Amino acid sequence: MNPKQRLGILTILLLLGAVAFFVMQPRSGAKATLDASFDQASYAAGDEITLTLRLTNAGGGAICVSSMPQGSVTFLSLTRDGEPVATRTTPAYFLAPFDEMLKSGLVPLGAGETAEIALVSEIDEGLVGRALRTTDADAGRGLAMFYDVATPGEYELAVAYEYQGPPSEECGNIFTGATNSATAIFTVTP
Repeated sequence: MNPKQRLGILTILLLLGAVAFFVMQPRSGAKATLDASFDQASYAAGDEITLTLRLTNAGGGAICVSSMPQGSVTFLSLTRDGEPVATRTTPAYFLAPFDEMLKSGLVPLGAGETAEIALVSEIDEGLVGRALRTTDADAGRGLAMFYDVATPGEYELAVAYEYQGPPSEECGNIFTGATNSATAIFTVTP
């Protein structure tokens, strides 16, 4: 192979690499905003606590977002009376592979449309009481983090959305960026 042929092949490979890089980037204008609120301002100790996240497509075109909190909702901080709450981390097990579950939760969202994601507290035996749970993707598996919300006090949550799953053949424009941080406050009474 002569030097001109090598240069031609190298040029083609570089062009193909650049095209692939730009195709894999989120489409311009892809933007989503997050709002968070609890269904009540105050709960009695032991009551079920529901957090509702509203994810709005603030960009100019359609995107796909997750309809599930697993692998997309991240607690940036959760405090009670200004102090971080107790947490517990454990592997999360699902009937389907975690990556496949994340892909199956993707839903289309047109410009200006909003999707809601709910997190409901559950009894966690490790923290011995009510807890909110997030699940992060960890090497293709789920890693659950439980946050204690059983103890009376004033809670402040900072939360963000960022899809952690793999690409999907059914949805070519998954919103993979991070949203703004949303804050919500609630109280647990004795």
